[in-house]
Amino acid sequence: MFKLSKKLAAAGAGLMVVAMTALSPSPVFADSPGQLTGGPNVYLVKNLTQGGSYANSVSAACNEEVQYSTQLHNAAFGGLTNIQVSANLAGGTISAVPAEGASAGTTGNVTVNVASGGTLAYENGTTVLYDVSGNALKTLPDTITSGGVNVGNLSGSTTEFVNFRAIVNCPITPTTFSSTQTATATATASANATCPPSQSGDSVTVSADGSATATASATSNVSQADADQKAHDAAMQAATPSAQSNAQANANAKAQASVKCSSAVVTVVKSPPTKVLPNTGPGEMVAGLFAGTSVLGTAGHYLVTRRRR
Repeated sequence: MFKLSKKLAAAGAGLMVVAMTALSPSPVFADSPGQLTGGPNVYLVKNLTQGGSYANSVSAACNEEVQYSTQLHNAAFGGLTNIQVSANLAGGTISAVPAEGASAGTTGNVTVNVASGGTLAYENGTTVLYDVSGNALKTLPDTITSGGVNVGNLSGSTTEFVNFRAIVNCPITPTTFSSTQTATATATASANATCPPSQSGDSVTVSADGSATATASATSNVSQADADQKAHDAAMQAATPSAQSNAQANANAKAQASVKCSSAVVTVVKSPPTKVLPNTGPGEMVAGLFAGTSVLGTAGHYLVTRRRR
């Protein structure tokens, strides 16, 4: 009876060992290699401008700022060295690869829906490494989106985060300002009339004014005032030759009428060279814009008026 009890006790102990062995998980050895975990939380993004929370997909308008966060969680006991983190803003992907190889690394992806025509641009100085408690460990170089950044080593059973920011850039459509202006130019010309000696021999020198009006249009990407000024200047330039011609014709007629003969010879009286005045502002027209001979071979001194807006 005693021997039977000892045999039963030994058999029970054996069953207990088998049961415990079956229920125990596979052991993880202290020298097992490190491994970065994957999953939907590896790579997240949030809209800082709108004050949103981290998610796998967000929307951002022009000039809004978003922040990306990459989780580096080493789930094994072994450490990882020289982890290279690379982000592709256009593709929305991230990769973290240690020196131990891609099989020990991880990847993730997010989506940022930007305004039409907008693009994401990395902000310099925003890549920072944090510990699991949110304490900043160090600022990293600005290469995470242009070849990747080395964040260093990561011990086993440790979690760190790499955060960086980007802004949504949108193309600027220039505003076009249009203007149509009318300007009147004035000019002064001189002429000399001389009667033949066979008649009275009269000789006179006279001057006369002339004017002309023109209309012109212009556009500007600067301002409405700039468009107005350009249109005014163009109208003035178009009107000036006619004003010059009219002034000379008036001077010729006046000289002809001032002598007592009907066959007078009319000649142009040369005027001194025109002195160009300095431009004192955006609405300033210079005096003497044109000095030269008219279609009749005459020359004169022309004063150009201006209109300020």
